[in-house]
Amino acid sequence: MSAPACTIAVIVPVHNAARYLPDCLESIAAQQFDDFCCILVDDGSQDESPVLCDNMAAGDARFTVIHQPQRGVSAARTAGLRCALEIGAGWIAFCDADDLYHPAFLATLYKAVQETGLPLACCRYDTFADAVPAEAAPPAAVKRLDGPAHLDALLHDHAVDYGLWNKLYAAALLTPAMLDNDLAYNEDLLANWQAFCAAP
Repeated sequence: MSAPACTIAVIVPVHNAARYLPDCLESIAAQQFDDFCCILVDDGSQDESPVLCDNMAAGDARFTVIHQPQRGVSAARTAGLRCALEIGAGWIAFCDADDLYHPAFLATLYKAVQETGLPLACCRYDTFADAVPAEAAPPAAVKRLDGPAHLDALLHDHAVDYGLWNKLYAAALLTPAMLDNDLAYNEDLLANWQAFCAAP
């Protein structure tokens, strides 16, 4: 199924995530940034996740679903990226199926890349297990990291988290080969290292 044209494509790899998926999808649907589409990649789920994905796509035209045999999170993200590139999305964001987006997530990061002219932006995040943290205001200011400080921030001082899910990338910065690295662990870090190396 083809996704609608959009400025930002949000890619969500989904595998047996029915417990978390409704809240995740609701947080994406509630974004203050309007011009986005969401590509749900069901990676061989055996629970209710495929039905939840299909129901979301049936009820909200911004959402589309790809069903594929289980191949792992990297392959799921790669399938979503290929779809996003095919429809001409200018920007790419990722969200794991057990994550929640702040309502201003896309709007804040899009504003940051527009202000800086850089091909990626990232933000802080909170971790939680049960109780959702109180909603904080989005940051008012942007901190710019020029190379090689951005590489140091990613690899050495961890000022930038290595996850894919708290960033916005220019579509031209990413390739399927960056994501489809067949790693079970730290696949985010390798993909980000390649993307950061390609960014100024």
